[in-house]
Amino acid sequence: MASTVQWFSNTANIKRAVLLLNDIDDKKALRLLIRVAQNLHKKNEKAFTDEEEEKLCSAFNLTSRDVENILDTISFVLEQAAYHSAKLNTLRKQLAGIGFTEEKVECFAKVWEENGSFIVEQYRKRTFAPKQLDTVNWELRLQTAQSNKTKMKMPSAIIELGLLSPDSKDTEKVLYEFNHDQLFELFTKLETVQKQLDGLNKN
Repeated sequence: MASTVQWFSNTANIKRAVLLLNDIDDKKALRLLIRVAQNLHKKNEKAFTDEEEEKLCSAFNLTSRDVENILDTISFVLEQAAYHSAKLNTLRKQLAGIGFTEEKVECFAKVWEENGSFIVEQYRKRTFAPKQLDTVNWELRLQTAQSNKTKMKMPSAIIELGLLSPDSKDTEKVLYEFNHDQLFELFTKLETVQKQLDGLNKN
């Protein structure tokens, strides 16, 4: 009998989010999950405003990056559950497999039981942009900033993505500029996606 494919890779970000979420009071964690679940289908809106996220930092004594990581991980868990049209017991096993405590597993299960059908339906209604990646180009830049008579070198990367649409022969050029931390965060997320694809290919 084939082993169950794990939906989630144990990246550093996910491990930390699991650890932090496990330490949050169950009732407060449940409210976080409910809020994220009820707003997950809104593509251009965050579950919490910037001001609300600042309050979460104070309430949980966490950095803004940790709070953002927790919220991103909750969203990712629910998105994966929607993608797999998860049954409750399957979701429980998946969450336990990445280290969530039994109490937090049940928080997720409760939220999924009450909101799962709605989330799955909303995802089915989404119209995904049928664009494909055609080209990738990049260049490195080194800017010099002066502060207190001291010159500081500020490196950044400019990445150009060429996107193709099925109804057009022209390539759409999209430019992004990243500093070191932003590029590392992007790499970490792409690594997570790659591991998910590898896991599906092994199934």
